[in-house]
Amino acid sequence: MTATELAAIAEVEHGRWLASKREQGFTFGEDRSKKQNPYLKEWADLTDEQKNFATDFARGMTRILAMADYAIVPDTNANVTGSSKS
Repeated sequence: MTATELAAIAEVEHGRWLASKREQGFTFGEDRSKKQNPYLKEWADLTDEQKNFATDFARGMTRILAMADYAIVPDTNANVTGSSKS
């Protein structure tokens, strides 16, 4: 898997996580007791450190899948955000 592909997986996974947290009522902030999270930002607004954390998480996901004999393969009909091409 290339670095570009891994970064794309990290970005898509962050978007999925972000949508899930927002649906659960979380907002941006530092107070976890008030359902706040400092990572509740769009991908473009994350710091390099936060993007690296997400990329490391994606790398770990691909390793877990590989241990179970699964693999992530590029979808030639999708762009980076995962939406289908017309």
